[in-house]
Amino acid sequence: MENREAIANIEYARKWLGSESDFSDEALDMAISALEKQEPMKPMAPELDPLGGVTHPCGNCGGELVSKFHDFCPWCGQAIKWEE
Repeated sequence: MENREAIANIEYARKWLGSESDFSDEALDMAISALEKQEPMKPMAPELDPLGGVTHPCGNCGGELVSKFHDFCPWCGQAIKWEE
């Protein structure tokens, strides 16, 4: 099952179960957020840091990605898709 299909199933289950389910909305939101973060996202445009180095802000949280060797943002866990 693909992540997007799983997200759609969770959202459908939330509507179907309604407010009388034992599942909390917070837990379902956390599951959706975790699945969304597994989809690789490009970082934002490079920026110069105060010392003259180059950083790449995370496309999800804006956290500083110093190295193109990061597969995931160390601040929010978002999967990173570096351009070739």
